[in-house]
Amino acid sequence: MAAAEDELLLPRLPELFETSKKLLDEVEIATEPTGSRIIQDKVFKGLDLLKKASEMLSQLDLFSQNEDLEEIASTDLKYLMVPAFQGAFALKQVNPSKRLDHLQWAREHFLNYLTQCQYYHVAEFELPKTKTNSAENNTANSSMAYPSIVAMASQRQAKIERYKQKKEVEHRLSALKSAVESGQADDERVREYYLLHLRRWIGISLEEIESIDQEIKILREKDSTKEASTSQSSRQERPPMKPFVLTRNMAQAKVFGAGYPSLASMTVNDWYEQHRKFGALPDQGIAKTTSGAIPIILIPYFLVFTKFWMVSVLALAWLAYDWNTHSQGGRRSAWVRNWIIWKYFRNYFPVKLVKTHDLSPRHNYIIASHPHGVLPYGIFINFATETTGFARIFPAITPYVATLEGIFWIPIVREYVMSMGVCPVSELALKYLLTQKGSGNAVVIVVGGAAEALLCHPGASTVFLKQRKGFVKVALKTGAYLVPSYSFGQNEVHNQETFPEGTWKRFFQKTFQNTFKKILGLNFCTFHGRGLTRGSWGFLPFNHPITTVVGEPLPIPRIKKPNKKTVDKYHALYINALRKLFDEHKVQYGLPETQELTIV
Repeated sequence: MAAAEDELLLPRLPELFETSKKLLDEVEIATEPTGSRIIQDKVFKGLDLLKKASEMLSQLDLFSQNEDLEEIASTDLKYLMVPAFQGAFALKQVNPSKRLDHLQWAREHFLNYLTQCQYYHVAEFELPKTKTNSAENNTANSSMAYPSIVAMASQRQAKIERYKQKKEVEHRLSALKSAVESGQADDERVREYYLLHLRRWIGISLEEIESIDQEIKILREKDSTKEASTSQSSRQERPPMKPFVLTRNMAQAKVFGAGYPSLASMTVNDWYEQHRKFGALPDQGIAKTTSGAIPIILIPYFLVFTKFWMVSVLALAWLAYDWNTHSQGGRRSAWVRNWIIWKYFRNYFPVKLVKTHDLSPRHNYIIASHPHGVLPYGIFINFATETTGFARIFPAITPYVATLEGIFWIPIVREYVMSMGVCPVSELALKYLLTQKGSGNAVVIVVGGAAEALLCHPGASTVFLKQRKGFVKVALKTGAYLVPSYSFGQNEVHNQETFPEGTWKRFFQKTFQNTFKKILGLNFCTFHGRGLTRGSWGFLPFNHPITTVVGEPLPIPRIKKPNKKTVDKYHALYINALRKLFDEHKVQYGLPETQELTIV
């Protein structure tokens, strides 16, 4: 009877595993908020399926403690990842009141997975500490609260090694994936494929446990702070309010005190300090004098009223006198655009400019460039310098790179960017270049802007374009031809991190992003690249080739007041032209034939 039940259970196990894996992949790449009903339904369903799979594995005794890794069938290796999947789903649950329970539950699953992998010697790694001796239960331990320099250096080196291993594993997995999923791989390659997945999840589990321990510590410290403040407020009862005389200073207090001896008198400062002491008033931001602190409001004073006041006055006077220049083509310098340093910059990646069609000097153009990248190196080198030979490739065409106008408010920096042919991405500046400065002008606009920077990940081909129609409207008003261009490899020069929803890292990431967007109008990207030596970790871009391909011009009629229907029509035509450019050149510059351009 038991054997018959086992036979019924076995066919369902692969189905449960594959369905839960598919749900986890959908949750990881979803654009909806993690707290949305759609995502949470998938999370709960995945947890339920994995619970059933775990029970089946226990009943079948698929992984015996008496066997080695070599004795486990290749197709059964994947079931070792069930606890890791459970931990990943547990972290996706959104319920602030139960966040601590979810973290502890996820940690147990990840630790269970790592323990199994260590037993079977899947990879060499150090098992994280258990609950009895982990940092989360030893917050009073000074050695844990203040880690030594040696320990911190050791942790950093371990992270670097994990990152290197992760990249190597992901590269090998991508090479094996198609063969295994199509059923064309032999047993040896299937086994290697699943072992690589196990090692990948070892790295993920170690990173998640580290994040979980830090978040648990923050949550517990937060709870203890709340308890302390609650008990303190209950002990410090506010004194009953009595009539008193409020005066501006001590002299007035003496005068009124003599006239009303039965009433207490105090100054405004005394009253404020007394009530703030008992928590009756918040600290309303009264500036306190601290060494080295300069209120922002005093910055203009120090700019002008110092011994260097003449420099500040002259710079501001020149900025006011020369204010219209940056909106009227600027002052480009062939000398600056041909600096030798740009040659070394170009060769570092290297960067290349490719022409597919001629640009006639009888017209003006808007070259719409994609993607933005974390930093648009290819666009800068190809259009703001002459190191890739723009003047030779497109004779009689003068390029202008459009960027945020705020950069032209900064003295000296303004002169530098104007000398490279950079102009503001404002309607005033664009109309001047495209209608009042003759023909043969090409304004380069990174249409996706800073918002697109958040979409730029290695292997991704996503552009922010659906709602960006302003450049089409400017083209219609000026009669400038639209030219699509795409920089292949632009997204590969930095790795951008988007931390999982619900974690403390994601909380701080969102906080910085919102602050940057509000104050500077820019998006905050959490990215990294290589260090000074090959294979090291740092913020230098990876030296991955960047090739900017400039497409065929799209003729645009000049319409003084284009309506929405006309703008939408030419916007759709531009999207088709961009897709065609991407599809014709993607394979030649390193992308697979199946790669599609995603437009959001």
